[in-house]
Amino acid sequence: MPIHSQPGGSNDNGAWMPRPDDSVDFPPGLEYLTLVDYIFVKQSHESWEVSLGVETRNKYVLTNAAGQQVYYAYEESDACARFCEGKDRGFILHVIDNSGREVMRIIREYNECAGCCGGSCAGSRSSFSHQVTVEAPPDNIIGTVCQCASSTMYSYEISDQDGKPVLLVDSPGFFNMAFGEAHTFSIKTNSGSDIGEIRKEWSVPLDLSVFVKATLIGATFLIDFVHFEDSE
Repeated sequence: MPIHSQPGGSNDNGAWMPRPDDSVDFPPGLEYLTLVDYIFVKQSHESWEVSLGVETRNKYVLTNAAGQQVYYAYEESDACARFCEGKDRGFILHVIDNSGREVMRIIREYNECAGCCGGSCAGSRSSFSHQVTVEAPPDNIIGTVCQCASSTMYSYEISDQDGKPVLLVDSPGFFNMAFGEAHTFSIKTNSGSDIGEIRKEWSVPLDLSVFVKATLIGATFLIDFVHFEDSE
């Protein structure tokens, strides 16, 4: 996953995505997503953090295909959770737009059994599933992401605010995840059609619902924590 600064920061080249006009059709701040079909998420590491191997709160910059910053995000978690629970820790990710407004909140509760075994997400959430809830604005749930496991791969179910599945994100499969270099997660409709992909970034149809795009940002963060956090 790709980010480079703390709240109030910017990306490396200082380019900002122009702010679109506000819309009454969705929460303030999500109007940026009407104009993007690609988001690149970059994680920031301080030099002292890398050299000492210290686990600090994650920070990210989210940019569009032109390299313009769309959002930045920072993790809220405690030091004990980061040290003791590692990639399985609970967290709150605050997603901020370029005016300093919190437009999204991504919440993951710590679950000591998450990932222990597979489970179907549809209908009821498995106690063994990695999950995040996406709020926009904060305290208003717009979607959830739930990990489901089969014998050959991990999948992530994208659901709307009512818990209705709207998309499925499939992993490359256990063998490719362990030994392959390309970690591309396919975004599929409920009918199985490919409409995009996540590779520490996502690309989707431009006309996809902004609520679903926002939830896919949550999916990108969850996938990064579950599959790549220990390697970063």
